[in-house]
Amino acid sequence: MPTLRNTLLRWFRRMKSSMRIVWGTWGRTSSHWRTLYVAAVFETDDKRTLQRIGDARTALIQRARELFQSAGNHLPEESAIDDALIALRALERSVVHLRTHPR
Repeated sequence: MPTLRNTLLRWFRRMKSSMRIVWGTWGRTSSHWRTLYVAAVFETDDKRTLQRIGDARTALIQRARELFQSAGNHLPEESAIDDALIALRALERSVVHLRTHPR
């Protein structure tokens, strides 16, 4: 049975190819949240996962606020931020569930 982490990894791989074009159009300010997001998704140490998720979420929210306050069309990045927040929430719930319900 596939785990949530494996499902998220498959989803990320599929999204990565479609987001590659979008990622190339973003400025340097957005690379920080992307780095933290990828680090959280691919973290293998369960003890560090929740911290990485929190760091990534903070960076995502900060970037979303920056985009809200700036002029221009930021829809592709805003959509990517929404998707990343949803994925992080699912990963967080999975980690918490596994901690509270060990096999």
